Amino acid sequence: MIALSDLNELAVHEFVITLGAIFEHSPWVAQRAAAGRPYASRLHLLEAMRLAVEKASPAEQLILIRAHPKLGARGRTRAELTRASASEQHRAGLDACTPQDFAQLDELNTAYVEKFAMPFILAVRGHDPASIIATLKRRLTHDEPLERNTALGQIGLIAGFRLSDVVATPAGVEIMAMNERLALSSDGTGVDGTGVGQGSAALLREWMLAAGLDVSAAGGGNMIGRHRTDRSNAKRLLIGVHYDTAANTVRYDGRLGCLLGIAVTQQLKQKGRQLPYELLVLACPADRPAGPCASLADPDALRGCVTLSTRDSAAHDGVGGSADGAMALAALRASGLAEGVYAIAIQGPAGAVYRGDAPCTRAQCERAAQTLEEFLLQTHDIFTTG
Repeated sequence: MIALSDLNELAVHEFVITLGAIFEHSPWVAQRAAAGRPYASRLHLLEAMRLAVEKASPAEQLILIRAHPKLGARGRTRAELTRASASEQHRAGLDACTPQDFAQLDELNTAYVEKFAMPFILAVRGHDPASIIATLKRRLTHDEPLERNTALGQIGLIAGFRLSDVVATPAGVEIMAMNERLALSSDGTGVDGTGVGQGSAALLREWMLAAGLDVSAAGGGNMIGRHRTDRSNAKRLLIGVHYDTAANTVRYDGRLGCLLGIAVTQQLKQKGRQLPYELLVLACPADRPAGPCASLADPDALRGCVTLSTRDSAAHDGVGGSADGAMALAALRASGLAEGVYAIAIQGPAGAVYRGDAPCTRAQCERAAQTLEEFLLQTHDIFTTG
């Protein structure tokens, strides 16, 4: 993995070599993006690379699409996959799907190529064989212009996931970049009648997956990102709400609380650090006004953790009595993750340096991310209250 600051300083040919595989067999994308340096964040770099594809000629775009491998490749075709493609298909279970699933996938792939004269492309992170087959069936109903645009969109998603595995940027920079894009994505087109733009949910899901989180629907349009551990019966810590010990209640951290959780998870992945418990991140695309957002910028405000388990809610009146606590528990139940879940306990507003509906600075975000990361790594007493 290379730091973005170092990537910005590379000679053009070294830049292209480093990022040449982000878009399948298409180093020309990195070549064109090199001229836009220096990039302030990984998201800005990704945006430039996607824009290079968008501005490419239709012929170049078709060549890029056709450079991608067949999903579910086996035998000699499997051996021809790039390392990135092989890893992506493995994670989606495509190299271990049942003979029946493989046969159906092969039949649908053949029908797709016959109709569109290009391979079926799907960013498979977050998918399994069943959802891939269902998506392939649905996209077979598209017309050619729609499907070509869909394929290019999926290629952009794949590039984002690959870039997150290659380029490291400071958490504060990424939080600010994500927050800027979310502000632009709420276009009022609506999700389930909420009036909030569809882009917010798609962006949050993309960033969670890029950080290595499994994503599940959590009811009410919300999502839970889950960073798993190899330990059995592991406890879980939820980021996105905190327990206010002064008011004896659960408080929602606002949009920036979710972005903080995503960014810190990404930092842990970049550093190869493992936690002995599961980390959960609550995302609310239809964000709402919130009280003080727990930036965790003040380590002296931390008071350990308290349980959010339904069976223990009576012991903490705020968990059962606040709207934020009820929302968090409902999201956990909808995701099947309600047992053994904890939240960080904070001493009232001392740990809040910004509100959920107010701007924040890069320095505040960076400090908050560092504090949270250090707290998460103090695993010997993380699930005890102070």
